[in-house]
Amino acid sequence: MLTLLPLDLLPTEPKGGATTTDPAVLAEDVRQRHDGRGANQPWSVNAKIESRRAKLREVGARLLASRGIDRVSMLEVALTAGVTPYAARSAYLRRHDLIFDILHAFVDALHEYVGTADEGQEDALGEIRLEAVTAALLDGILDHRDAHQISRSAFPLLTAAERETLQYQLRTLAYRIGISLTAALPGLDATPELRQPLIQSLIAMAGHAPFWMKDDGPLGRGTYARLIAQTIIEGGRAQLADVRVGGRRGAGRARKAAGAQPG
Repeated sequence: MLTLLPLDLLPTEPKGGATTTDPAVLAEDVRQRHDGRGANQPWSVNAKIESRRAKLREVGARLLASRGIDRVSMLEVALTAGVTPYAARSAYLRRHDLIFDILHAFVDALHEYVGTADEGQEDALGEIRLEAVTAALLDGILDHRDAHQISRSAFPLLTAAERETLQYQLRTLAYRIGISLTAALPGLDATPELRQPLIQSLIAMAGHAPFWMKDDGPLGRGTYARLIAQTIIEGGRAQLADVRVGGRRGAGRARKAAGAQPG
């Protein structure tokens, strides 16, 4: 089953200056090459071209999701979008460039959804904050379900630099979700081996929603977002309690063993 783009470990603090693997350097390199106008030209040449790109991304994602990643040509995307082949080429030199930008814009949208929700709930109770972030993530995925659907099959087609750019965006997205999760589960920071699985589980539950959830179905987005958040919180609390009990037992055994040592 198709899922959200693959997530690696959460990002660590950068050491030293920018390198060829620095996400900012990679993103700039990718954008300059995909712009088709050379390194001296900005990514968004003007509003007209950016509007054209947005239209091509929307139509392209819809066609690729319904027909398959290998069954749609750039010419078909252009004609369906009402754009001349020449104008489409001025926006994206190749179909590959369009596919990358569909995924890039999708992850950008997820960042915007989650970031806006998190900033609006920074002073709220931890559980409310996590519910808001989960609802925003779910909305972002469902509102861009075509891009989400093609993400897994399209990802292997990208270059190493393109994959690294998207993976870094996703790691930082997961990191932000983790901040709201920690606010809802005090003590989670002290248990890093539990934090990552909980983040991944939350993302996976939201990421699978487009494959069964309908906008007019019996289960609304808000209800499902609360269900996800509460499931993660309750499961996390249970695991944290087990860790604490196990830690106390281990400490007790250590003290007992130390006391049994001959003086």
